Parts: sequence; structure tokens; C-alpha cells
Amino acid sequence: MLSSGFALRKAHEKGIPSNAGRSAPRRAFSIAPAQVSSPASPRRAFSFIMIWTAVFHRRSTKEILFDSAHCRNGHLENEFMKNRCIMIFPDFDNMQVIDGLRNRYDHMVHRVRPHITLVFPFVSDIEDDVLHRHLAQALSGIRCFPLTLQGIRKLESPGGCYLYIGVQDGAEEVKKLHTALYGGLLKPFLPEWKGEGGFIPHMTIGQFEDHDQMCRAYEEIASIVEAFHTVVTKITVESTVENERSVVELEFYLAAD
Repeated sequence: MLSSGFALRKAHEKGIPSNAGRSAPRRAFSIAPAQVSSPASPRRAFSFIMIWTAVFHRRSTKEILFDSAHCRNGHLENEFMKNRCIMIFPDFDNMQVIDGLRNRYDHMVHRVRPHITLVFPFVSDIEDDVLHRHLAQALSGIRCFPLTLQGIRKLESPGGCYLYIGVQDGAEEVKKLHTALYGGLLKPFLPEWKGEGGFIPHMTIGQFEDHDQMCRAYEEIASIVEAFHTVVTKITVESTVENERSVVELEFYLAAD
């Protein structure tokens, strides 16, 4: 029996999108070669989270996608494959500040809500109930915890140029969730960059075409020192479907204090 912490929300049953106004029935995801021809493509290869994987991994999104999906000729091996990621969607009282920054600097603002990634996108044919059991086991005993984000930072890498807000209070708890989720069932999907600097808890607020553009944006907002406080109570699994949309597949509620 699954943990009572689960609130199962299958897209094909409820059509729950990651952003309001984007509901649609879920269909099998197909990867067209043109979509992954280059990490610099305007389509940006699926989602903003995949781009972050490329940044910290120092590899192209094409390499990451094909390695994790076990693709053949640019398409998923079968229709049962799902492209999933596991995230925290914080609920801040002053979220409008983050929304305003992302509206200015992040072209993915309308495709994915502000988030902290715990498990980066992975493509597999893992069945829903198997993944649900893994979460129940991995997160057993992990309790709700306070989270604070503060401080805008720059990141430049072969994958692109980015601005993000760092995690202050709760960083160790986020790392603990990341490590626990990548154990057992999901261990084969652990990115190689984990051993090249480790996991950096963060929330991205902007991505840019070049160094100068990033630096200009940073100068405009570097003085913002506002802190963002909340309590993390749940973990969300999302599936990416066509047109780079994400739908909520599962929410797992952490144990209350």
C-alpha cells in the first residue's frame, strides 16, 4: 500500500498542467531530430530544466537527452517512455518579485513555474506505481523544513549564461532530498556532473545569449537583497508532454513537524 503522503494526480485523469490555462490530454512524447540538433536552438530542447542539466553537466542537451532516453534515430524507443523531473515548487508570499524578474529575463517563464530541481529530467519506461513506491521509500522520515532563498548570482558555462537565486536556509535539506531520490531506482539516472562540483540548490531567474547580456542584467538587479521564505511541505513529479509543457503526475507530502 502506498504512503498516505501521496496525492496521485495523473494527467490523463485530471489534466493538471504545471501552469494555469494549459490543460490538455497527455500523449506519448516524441523527440524529433530537429528539436535536439543544437543546444543553442531556439526551442532550447524541451524545458528549462534540461538546459540547467547541460549547464552543470558541461555537455550538450542533445547528449544528455540521448543518453537518458536510450533513443533510436531521434525518437523514444516506445510510447511508454516518459520524460519526468522531480522538483520543489516553493510558495513565497513575495513570489511577485521572482515572477517579475523571470518575466524580464527568462523566456521559459510561461512554461514552468519557479522551482528548485531535485532530480533532473530523465526518460524511462518506469511504471507510475513503481516510481511512487520509490518516492515513498526514499522520502520516508524526511520532514517539512523551512526554506530561504536570497542573493542573485551569475553562472557562465559552455551551456549558456544564467542568473539564479541561491538557497540559504534549507540548502542541506534540499541536498538530502536530492541524494535520497537518486538512490536505488533512480541511481542509473544520476548525472555525471555530480562528481564534478556536486549539486547546487538554486532557483533560476534568467538565461541569456551571451556574457555581456548576462552582466547587464546582473547590474540591473544585483542590488536586490530581498529574502524569500517558505516551508517545504511537498515534492512534485512532473511529466513533459508535447510542446514542452509539463503536467503534474504526483505530489508527495513530507511528514509534518
